Amino acid sequence: MFAEGPCPKLSVQAAGTRRFLVYGDHGRVLAGWLPGDRLATAESLVELRGGRAFRRASLLDGLPTDARGYVQGELELGGTAEEPWLVRTTVRYSVVKRGPLFERTPVGYRFERGWRPTDEPVTIPRSARDLPEFPDRELCSEDLAFVPLTWTATPEGGLVVAGRCDDEGPANYGVTNLVVAHGAPGAKRWRATLVPGGETLSGIVNLSLAAASEREIYVTAYEPFKEPSERKAYVARFDGKTWARDERPISDGLMSVATDGKGTVWLAGGRALYRSTGEVLEKVSLPQVERAARAGPVHVHTVHYLGGELWVEASYQVKLPGQRGSHWASALFSTRRPDRPLYCDARENADAALHEAEP
Repeated sequence: MFAEGPCPKLSVQAAGTRRFLVYGDHGRVLAGWLPGDRLATAESLVELRGGRAFRRASLLDGLPTDARGYVQGELELGGTAEEPWLVRTTVRYSVVKRGPLFERTPVGYRFERGWRPTDEPVTIPRSARDLPEFPDRELCSEDLAFVPLTWTATPEGGLVVAGRCDDEGPANYGVTNLVVAHGAPGAKRWRATLVPGGETLSGIVNLSLAAASEREIYVTAYEPFKEPSERKAYVARFDGKTWARDERPISDGLMSVATDGKGTVWLAGGRALYRSTGEVLEKVSLPQVERAARAGPVHVHTVHYLGGELWVEASYQVKLPGQRGSHWASALFSTRRPDRPLYCDARENADAALHEAEP
């Protein structure tokens, strides 16, 4: 256990060899919202060195903060240790009753003695910026539009974008066509593929990508609006030539995928974490949540493999003293051992919310 507590958001982010911990509140409380309402997202970050977290004023310099010291918006970091980037995304509920539930407005930043906004596409690796224009209008039929859902960069500097085809009708399009577009470094055109087996899923899915190399890419699909017992485990693998279903005996929806590039794949399955090596598939035991009174099961939703380290993000609900109902909390597990586990409480101001837990 690296960190835990009543913080709805606990996420590890990487910029080359540097590791950052983003914490706070993602604002996604569905009760009482109205179309057009902005989510009350409030997040902050610290840098991880060894088994400790370090807070520096420069990590927030240039970012808009509220009276409690939190940045307004979701935070994502990436890039290299020498040239990190940050994207701050503000989110509101859609004003129309069709299409995505959320409308997202991202702003990119470069670090130059503090974060400075830029119009550059900061998330795209420099090696992929010479790729031709993304052919989003050519990936589906004339009646369907491509909806990008996730992306990842390959270790070689290529770009992979995954999404689905959708129409403009008010109801969700019932057939799930999963499309992956691959832009290899130096390529003159994008390679787009209709990934097999997507039609077995419901009309709305969330996707996750992991690239071990240009010749080994994985995609998982997750059905968020189905009951856990009804969700299908969907994995597909690209072997450098074709995409194919990667059938695995898992009775759980798969939310996230990661790989070490040496034959091991990890899958976040909501109710469990799975590790697959060759033909061997096993559940991975995670430490117990210790410092909060759980009011529900632990939900494993994200897995990262970063430079030899495995990081797993999970959420659960807790009962808090003096508070009515249950509240969202998070747990962050890692193969990196902390000097002392961190405790996070998003009810506190940003500079006090994350601290080393008492032994």
